[in-house]
Amino acid sequence: MDADTLKRKLSFRRPTDAKLVSRRGVVATQLLGARTTWQLATGLMFRRLRRRQALVFFTPFRRRCSLHMWFVFHPIDIVLCDYAPQGFVVREVRRGLRPFSHHRTRREVSCFIEFPGGGAGCVRTGDVLTPKDI
Repeated sequence: MDADTLKRKLSFRRPTDAKLVSRRGVVATQLLGARTTWQLATGLMFRRLRRRQALVFFTPFRRRCSLHMWFVFHPIDIVLCDYAPQGFVVREVRRGLRPFSHHRTRREVSCFIEFPGGGAGCVRTGDVLTPKDI
């Protein structure tokens, strides 16, 4: 599935019952998507992801991202990826980002995925996360 089709199918408000699968198992069972400038800026502000949910951010082009945790009142895990035809190729994993902190990516990425704290426990750099059942 190409990135544009995936963007259209994921909603920012209602979780989609789709799985995000790595070679180590299922990482998330529900996906949300952020694609507009407002959605990219607000993300999880004043929101909380449930266990096994993930919020996928699609950036307009490959770039180094500056991620803030303003008004996110719980720790989260972030997986920085490039979207390829086979799925999301993991470039960097950042676990346990604290509330009201800031993180700048080390390399350029085309998308990133936020999980609740500990939700990206089995994900490693170089893994391919594949969306299923969309």
